[in-house]
Amino acid sequence: MPRSVPAVAIFIAKPGEEEKVEELLTSLVIPSNAEQGVISYRLHRDREDPQRFVFTEEWESQTALDAHVGSAHVRKVFDVLPDYLDGSEIIFLNRLAPPS
Repeated sequence: MPRSVPAVAIFIAKPGEEEKVEELLTSLVIPSNAEQGVISYRLHRDREDPQRFVFTEEWESQTALDAHVGSAHVRKVFDVLPDYLDGSEIIFLNRLAPPS
């Protein structure tokens, strides 16, 4: 059985742009959760740093993740999102233990 592809995506909003970043990122949640190959796709906001937004996601395969990145809804958001960000980072993970 192929391994799933877990990832964490972190976005840091420019000061004063937090609500716009939240709006843009939130718009990805419903369509991304409807994609083929998604296991989990959740958006979070840092309790101590309201400029930091974090997606925790897991995909059935690299192919599913690649399709997500190339989807129309992701491309639409990522065309404008950089204007509102101070930084971003995507971390691809290897699961070490099965879910409990």
